[in-house]
Amino acid sequence: MNNKAVTLVLPLMLLSGVGWAATLLSQDFSGGWSTQVPPAGWTIYYAPPEDANDWRNNSEVAEILGYVDEDYQSEDILMSPVIDCRLYDDISLCFGVDIDLLYIPPPGYYSAVVQGSTDGGSTWFEIFNYTFNDPRSGTEVFYISGWASGCSQVRLRWYGYGYPHYLDHWQIDDVLVTGDSTTSLDAASVLLPSEFALSVVPNPTKIGTAIRYAVPTATKVSLKLYDITGALARTVIDGRVQPRRYTANLSAKGLARGVYILKLKSDACSVTRKVVIE
Repeated sequence: MNNKAVTLVLPLMLLSGVGWAATLLSQDFSGGWSTQVPPAGWTIYYAPPEDANDWRNNSEVAEILGYVDEDYQSEDILMSPVIDCRLYDDISLCFGVDIDLLYIPPPGYYSAVVQGSTDGGSTWFEIFNYTFNDPRSGTEVFYISGWASGCSQVRLRWYGYGYPHYLDHWQIDDVLVTGDSTTSLDAASVLLPSEFALSVVPNPTKIGTAIRYAVPTATKVSLKLYDITGALARTVIDGRVQPRRYTANLSAKGLARGVYILKLKSDACSVTRKVVIE
């Protein structure tokens, strides 16, 4: 598999009266990267010598393994490139995760935290701190517009610190940051779209996708996903909405690989998009 590396600010589709839907960061951790030579634009911090509890490439997944030495403390960081979010809102972070323990650590003995920065990595704050009483596996989705929108020096990192012998493994894959452009739109077009619109970014996808849709009038709408046989696979929304643009996230968890049809329907209009789950 070829390394897709990093995609920064790649416009994908223009919605009438809605704006650009863009992929701001995409990394699937494929290719021949290593702890010492991470994916393009990414940074891995570790204390030499390199070992299994440092962020490493395990079958094209970023992974930390636990360490057997109970007296060994570790600080391991997987850090994204700088992401320019100045012209974007409705920004979401999505990634696959699998984390499990060998033992439940006492408080403060080991931390696995997702963090964000708005100054290029000089200071950090917590996005999510994993609760080690509850191992997790699946897709994480976080809405980060509240702190990322309007900032030019956004970075993300996955930070492990403490005694990693409590940890069995921590895996990260398919990191995706998406946002809607705020440019080339006047206030009226943002608040009152001129027509129904629907986009899916990214598409195809392996872990999930951001659905962006616009409704020009107050009406009852349904947004549903169907498989190729016509069977209902997922209901995103079914109810009355006000005129505006919306963003929803569709997780691929529980969906078989294949082609699906996403349908936005109201009394006045029906819009469909093909969605491919890889």
